Amino acid sequence: MRTLLYTVTAVTILLVSSCGKSGELGSVNGSAVTTDEYLSVFNNLPADLQVEVLEPGGRMELMTRIVMKKSLLAAWEEDPSVSNGWEDLYRVSLLADSVFNRIGMQFDSRAYTDSIAACGYSGFSLQVVLVDDSAGANEIADQWNSGNFDISAQSMVAPWSLEDGSSYRIFSGPVQRITNTFLPLLTMEHGVAHVIPMYGEWCVGLLNLTEGDWLPDERAPGMGLLAAVASATPHVVLSRGISSLTENCTLSENRLVPSGAGTQEPVVLLEGDTLTVADILDVMSMADPANFPGEVSAEIAMFSPPELFAAPEVTLWFYVESLAQRYSLAELAEQQGIVLPENALDFARAESVVRARVLESSIPDSAGVIEWFEDNTDLFLVPERRSVLLGYTDSTATTSYGSVSSFDDLPDCQTVVDRSGVMVPTPPQVEQAFGELLGPEIFAADTGVFTGPVDLDGELAGWFEVVEIVPPETASLEDVYSQAELMAASTLFSSGFDSLMEELYARYSVTVDTSAVEDIDLWGSTR
Repeated sequence: MRTLLYTVTAVTILLVSSCGKSGELGSVNGSAVTTDEYLSVFNNLPADLQVEVLEPGGRMELMTRIVMKKSLLAAWEEDPSVSNGWEDLYRVSLLADSVFNRIGMQFDSRAYTDSIAACGYSGFSLQVVLVDDSAGANEIADQWNSGNFDISAQSMVAPWSLEDGSSYRIFSGPVQRITNTFLPLLTMEHGVAHVIPMYGEWCVGLLNLTEGDWLPDERAPGMGLLAAVASATPHVVLSRGISSLTENCTLSENRLVPSGAGTQEPVVLLEGDTLTVADILDVMSMADPANFPGEVSAEIAMFSPPELFAAPEVTLWFYVESLAQRYSLAELAEQQGIVLPENALDFARAESVVRARVLESSIPDSAGVIEWFEDNTDLFLVPERRSVLLGYTDSTATTSYGSVSSFDDLPDCQTVVDRSGVMVPTPPQVEQAFGELLGPEIFAADTGVFTGPVDLDGELAGWFEVVEIVPPETASLEDVYSQAELMAASTLFSSGFDSLMEELYARYSVTVDTSAVEDIDLWGSTR
């Protein structure tokens, strides 16, 4: 079960000792919260959250969450437009999950692995390149077939492209690792270069198979299921579309995010629709984590702007492929007559009310961050820091040093020096940075006093001299601006959410029968 609210707010609910009919625990806007509804919510909780409900006060906390959600849904009914767009993303994701699960239940992993074992091949090698015209592709195929493997021809971006953008690659591995993309080559003469249409361009592929027994692979069933899903969801990602999408994205905090309005350049061809650059940028913008109160739900997270893990074009390709498969699965679900439960989009609707009424107004501008920081400087106190000259020696040799009054008296001292051989002090650091053994000693010492040895619970002994003490101070806003911005937004959101729920509870006359809630038997009835 998704959790809409992250802390039970201190808003006021009308609590009564007995508020209604048997089997009713309370009401929102005249609609009863029944025992059956409460138990349904409880039974769908993960085990760890069920345990929390069993703790003192847990029953009432769950009831509070139920009436919060019902109050937010009542507010949504007054203006359903607040969930436009986000409902569509949830619907696509939920439909995709439903048909994915159906495919998974129908997939016969034993039959799949048996078919691989019976194919007579153990491995493969594959040489490929993606180019933009058929004539050029056929010329490359002829060159490969004559033994000329020149790779200087201009290639198009592909999901296997290298950092330099080239799509010329050689793959090899167990035979089951051949992806659906290259399955057409299996039906053609092996050891010969062929040209096949791919990603709106032309692929030159040269496949060689190794005869032999298949080596069992524990990952094969999972790969087979993914292949079955891919076969059931025909769609085409276009190379030119990926290039255009990349031009409309920029890197922000290691995520590729929209940097423009996009174009009508097609990126994905579905059976019944086309996704353009502008369409995908809209999805990325809507699914941005900044648009959600807390963690992005699992249904939406896969639509969120991707974290960079390879070249931008390749990162976006894998993102778009995942997105396209979700949309294609949703299309398949609708074709199969799958219908979502009546309340399947309740979470999206309640979340959208919070987004429109609280989240959008709780993002502070720079002036708001400054004001909040000045009111909360106590949260940004930097503790005392110390800079020291620090050296290490063999702990077993300390008794042989005789009188030691400075680092000069320590033979074989390990330390940090500059080019002139002069010791370099550490930067000012808090006590914990020096470790649990040296830290307390350093912070108890006076400035300029050579100290040691400090047994470091091993083969080393530490020696130090404090050269600077930086007293506690307030961090500058410039140094902690990002943290202050997040904390200010969190404070504003919490306050705004409390105010919203106070308003909704009053408007919708929320009541809760505390006795009935505390007496509910979580395993099926009331005590």
